[in-house]
Amino acid sequence: MKQIIITLLVFMTLLSCQKEAVNQSYQASFEISPYIEYVGPRPPAAADAPKNIPAMRVTDLRTKETFTLTLGEIKGFTFEEGFKYILIVEVTILANPPMDGDINEYTLVKIVSKEK
Repeated sequence: MKQIIITLLVFMTLLSCQKEAVNQSYQASFEISPYIEYVGPRPPAAADAPKNIPAMRVTDLRTKETFTLTLGEIKGFTFEEGFKYILIVEVTILANPPMDGDINEYTLVKIVSKEK
């Protein structure tokens, strides 16, 4: 019996010593469309929450992936409608994202171009 208890204690100790998850970051070049789009909330909102949220159409210039980000989602960047932007953005993949949020955080590094 003592041997089983000792084995369980050693096993539990080893499990508790796992490394903490670490955020990973990389830089990406984004093209921002000049016009605001209205999108539904992610995840779906409660019945009394707004259904149409203003967002920017974003294209990752390396992968050609297109997606939307809400207007304040790129930290340090203020979108002006009517202008097309090329940005360098720091993308941080969160190791422990919030339950109701995105797994990525975006921070402006540089505005490469701003055209009408």
